[in-house]
Amino acid sequence: MLRGGGTRLLVSAALLACAGSARAATLRLEAPDGCVDQATLEQEVADLVGRPLAQVPEADFRLTIAQQPSGRWHLKLEASEPGAAHVRELDAPSCSELGEAAAVAMAVSIRTFAETPPRPAPEPAPPVAVASVAASPPATVPPSRDQPHWRPALTLALTADTGDLPHTGPGVMAGAAVRRPAGRLAVTLGWMPSRDINLTSGPGGQFQLALVAADGCFAPAWGASTVLGCLGGELGAYWATGLEVKRPESKTTFWRAGRAGLGAALALSRAISLLVQGTAVVPWPRPGFVVDGATSVYRPDAVAFRIGAGLDFLF
Repeated sequence: MLRGGGTRLLVSAALLACAGSARAATLRLEAPDGCVDQATLEQEVADLVGRPLAQVPEADFRLTIAQQPSGRWHLKLEASEPGAAHVRELDAPSCSELGEAAAVAMAVSIRTFAETPPRPAPEPAPPVAVASVAASPPATVPPSRDQPHWRPALTLALTADTGDLPHTGPGVMAGAAVRRPAGRLAVTLGWMPSRDINLTSGPGGQFQLALVAADGCFAPAWGASTVLGCLGGELGAYWATGLEVKRPESKTTFWRAGRAGLGAALALSRAISLLVQGTAVVPWPRPGFVVDGATSVYRPDAVAFRIGAGLDFLF
């Protein structure tokens, strides 16, 4: 039979066992590589609350950081403990800013849990007779997968070009694109209105160009800004008509060219961006035009240049 000190020893051992069985806090982090370091985040939380995360009992944290289609970054913190749970969400221009805010959000959640009194245990319900029912097999839920998120867009732009038609002049561009973070595929229709050129000897010509272009672009985003680096090609019809000649004739030539461009887009809202882009065009072959079968009137440059500005409408 145990008496006195032996009884106290058993009670102390039971209390230690119960304290040791309390589950420590857990943190599940979902973020792009290089965005947030979990060890550094846990240390910042420990500095804010005055104790390591492992000493916070029975709290679960799920922290998700991802980039939105608009280019901004979004943080979602789901915090729970027995009897309490809440969600905190933040937006920022960069992932690093959200990483700094995540430690503060977790520290606030831990203090909120500490200040929230535990809920009383529910009273046991009276026994109820239950009829025998055949158990149905659990429903199978397919695992979720993050799918690439492409968003359609329409583009309208005005452009100035030099080298593909005589003189420098305006043009109109309209196209459709699909966008996703760091990527863009676009198809563009373009028209360069007619321009004239006259030789000193008298004859000349009138020229215009219609084209369709396809581009693939690398498009990394920084906050509300996106940088574009594009490669592609274009096909079209090149029209020419003789001027100041006795029997003017018209000629249509097949136009094809490779192209490379650099540009930038600035988000004005979630659905509209200002787009500016410069493009170098290399025609192959270079069509040449003559009048009266001998007099050369015009031939496009080996490299033509275009610069345009317009609006991107995102759906």
